[in-house]
Amino acid sequence: LAAHPSGHVAVGVSGKGLVLRCEDGTLAPIPTGGVTFDCPVALAFAGPDELIVANGSARNRPEHWRRDLMEKNRCGSIWRVDVKTGAATCLAKDLAYPCGVAVTDKRAVVVSEGWRHRVLTLDPDGRQSTVLDDLPGYPGAITPSRDGGYWLAVFAPRQQLVEFVLREDHFRKQMMA
Repeated sequence: LAAHPSGHVAVGVSGKGLVLRCEDGTLAPIPTGGVTFDCPVALAFAGPDELIVANGSARNRPEHWRRDLMEKNRCGSIWRVDVKTGAATCLAKDLAYPCGVAVTDKRAVVVSEGWRHRVLTLDPDGRQSTVLDDLPGYPGAITPSRDGGYWLAVFAPRQQLVEFVLREDHFRKQMMA
C-alpha cells in the first residue's frame, strides 16, 4: 500500500499486480507495460503519477516468503512505474527479497533487502550503494520520519538455527523436499 498526499492510493495484490484506488473508491488496475508483479511487497510514490514497486521475488508470492528464504532466491527487483502510461522501468534486479522502499527528497530510492540483511540506496543516476549491512534481523518496511531520517521495521531477528540451515545446502534441500 502507498498513499500520496494528493489522495492517490496504490495497492499491490499478491498474484494480481497493482491497482489504484479511484476517487469514487473503486479499484482500477495500474498498467505496467507487460511487466508482471506477482510479489508486490512494498510501494512508494515518487510523484503523483510515479510509483516505486518492490517485487520481492520472481518465483514466490508474498505469502510464501519463508520458501523464498529457504530457496536462497536472489530474484527480486525494484521498478519505477508511471501509473498513467504504464511505462515500467527496472531500477535494480537480482535482489534478495527487497521488501521495503522509500523515496528521498533527492529522488533516490531506499531499499531494504531482507535475505541479505541490508539497506541500499539507488541513486537517480543508477548507482547502487549499501547504507546498512549485516543487520541483526531481516529488514522490512521503511518509512520516512517526520524529523528526517527513516524508521526501519525488522520483521524477524536472525537466529543461529536459521543461519545454520541456510549454510547447509544438502540438509536445506532435503528439508524443503
